[in-house]
Amino acid sequence: MNPSQDSGYSTANSQEPFEDDFFRGDEATRRQVLHEVRDQNLEIAYDMQHNIRHIAHDLFNIQNE
Repeated sequence: MNPSQDSGYSTANSQEPFEDDFFRGDEATRRQVLHEVRDQNLEIAYDMQHNIRHIAHDLFNIQNE
């Protein structure tokens, strides 16, 4: 693996870790960060969490984000 890809830093802004991009960004940014990390289990976990949030919002009649 190329060391620059495994640095823990986003290619969008090499000064900030993936975590900063993930928590600051919108849904599209989060998906891009997950894609850049290249961890399929993390992507699956995020999708599951996202689906559970929508189900809970539907059950309790809460507006989705």
